[in-house]
Amino acid sequence: MRLLFAFSIIFIILSHCAKYCKAKENHYSCPHTFCGSISNISYPFRLRGDPENCGNRSYELACENNRTILYLSSNKYYVQSISYNNFTIRVLDPGLEKTSCASYPINTPLFDDILLLYNLRAVGYYDLTFGHYDLNTPIIYTRCEAPAKSPFYVDTSFCSKNISLQKYSYVVVGNNVTVADFEDSCRVDTSAWISKDFPIVDNATFSEIQDGLAYGFVLTWYRVYCGECEAPKGYCYYNGSGTVGCNYSHDMCRIFYPSTLRPTHEYYGRMLEKILEKILGKR
Repeated sequence: MRLLFAFSIIFIILSHCAKYCKAKENHYSCPHTFCGSISNISYPFRLRGDPENCGNRSYELACENNRTILYLSSNKYYVQSISYNNFTIRVLDPGLEKTSCASYPINTPLFDDILLLYNLRAVGYYDLTFGHYDLNTPIIYTRCEAPAKSPFYVDTSFCSKNISLQKYSYVVVGNNVTVADFEDSCRVDTSAWISKDFPIVDNATFSEIQDGLAYGFVLTWYRVYCGECEAPKGYCYYNGSGTVGCNYSHDMCRIFYPSTLRPTHEYYGRMLEKILEKILGKR
């Protein structure tokens, strides 16, 4: 009887601490809308002018000159694609279209921009996030007082229309670059992002980097499905296989992150040993 009771307690704990939910593709019966090359605009996205019950207003897109537009903090981005399988939207800074050698970011999204912080709670459950560095590669624009010697620096001075930027201007691919790799005479002007779906190597040419920048960067929108999880103080995450997971952060579950399996097993092992010892009367 004690053993049966022990296993019952174990089952309750395991089922209480972890819950997985298959994200629904659509919450409402609304037809897909389209604009330009984006033909699959559906929940959570909507176009301006769509019926009120369609999509989520936090994910409203605009259609301008037959092109789908995303506005973030009043900054404008061209929508390149939307994936409903992995909860991502790929967007492009208008300044980075490869129309000339002198393409330059004009709407750089920074981590402290509204709606872009990974764990932002102030705006509710509906936000777009970078997903840390998992989805994008940073490209850093630098200006130096002297010629850079590091092989990480890719010369862009021949491209700049701005005379003040024509001397010793570079971009650095941020895959494996650390603070120690930045030269003393250089300062960071701005940065941009390239989706990791577009492979960029550290020794890429400037033309290859421009191709990547013109491909765009990726934001993830899986958190639209996190409301039910986070309302009771749960931890919501995307597990990489089309499913949004939820772990409730009660004291016994707080010690681990769902994406780190080893600590999870170690913690459960210690916890269950103590429970069994107590129930079975072992000392």
